[in-house]
Amino acid sequence: MRATFALVEGWTAAIRRIALADGEAGVTEFTLGELAMLRGETYELEDSGEVRSKPVFQQLTRQLRFFRAFAKTYALPFTLEIGGGGWRSFKKALEIRNRITHPKQAMDLAVSDDDLEQCGRAHAWFIFQAVKLTELFTRSLRDSRPAVADDRAGESEGSG
Repeated sequence: MRATFALVEGWTAAIRRIALADGEAGVTEFTLGELAMLRGETYELEDSGEVRSKPVFQQLTRQLRFFRAFAKTYALPFTLEIGGGGWRSFKKALEIRNRITHPKQAMDLAVSDDDLEQCGRAHAWFIFQAVKLTELFTRSLRDSRPAVADDRAGESEGSG
């Protein structure tokens, strides 16, 4: 269970950093709010009138929405599937993970077969989403490469 969510958190952080780097480099035009969220910060006005940034914690279910920022960066037709059973399993598995990570009583540490099945479905849902985004990204890179003529055949014929 912990490994599944470590994967989700790591992968989400990586695509967030890529989107942020492209946004800060001017490759993608993000709103100020989007950039702040990608940076993981919010702002507040101090009594002195100074604006101060502070870190903001985003729930993991919201962090997954950074897939949208990555898709925007590369103009990918990607939509995170949040209406079906996989998404429900993901949210349920996250509740289970939070329960066993922050137990309030001894029973919170018990992991049932159903809990493990929820985690398996959540893992499968996440992998499907990540693979779908990665395939779109890979296809986009491949389609955007300039066509290169294969001159190797001509070179070998003329070098005889």
